[in-house]
Amino acid sequence: MKLCSLPLHRLSPFLDSSGILRVGGRIMHASLPYNQKHPALIPKRHPFTVLLIHHYHKENHHPGATTLQQLIQQQFWIMSVRSQLRFCIPCYRIRPKAVQPVMGNLPKYRLQQIKPFHQTGIDYAGPISLKELS
Repeated sequence: MKLCSLPLHRLSPFLDSSGILRVGGRIMHASLPYNQKHPALIPKRHPFTVLLIHHYHKENHHPGATTLQQLIQQQFWIMSVRSQLRFCIPCYRIRPKAVQPVMGNLPKYRLQQIKPFHQTGIDYAGPISLKELS
């Protein structure tokens, strides 16, 4: 019987005294609040999770995915925050579109058919060493 998936297993989850699934870790002795040391683990496809992500996203004026993930992870741990941000209409409208420039025509000398090594060059000077004057 498989208890949890590999990505979830890496988080060292445990049930606290209230029956909430929380993230374990190595910072047990840190001087942080309990919710920051062991954030509640929330499923990524639950309707509450979607509402929570959108709430934090709107309250903080549409920050980027990394900032939003850091804000949420102060209390909750969600496996995939970035995938939920694709559905924010204002962010989608503001996101710049990459424009592919139109390539110009090549000059005539670049299109001439000539044999290889028709023009060659040799560097007669070699490496030049300069001394600093002090």
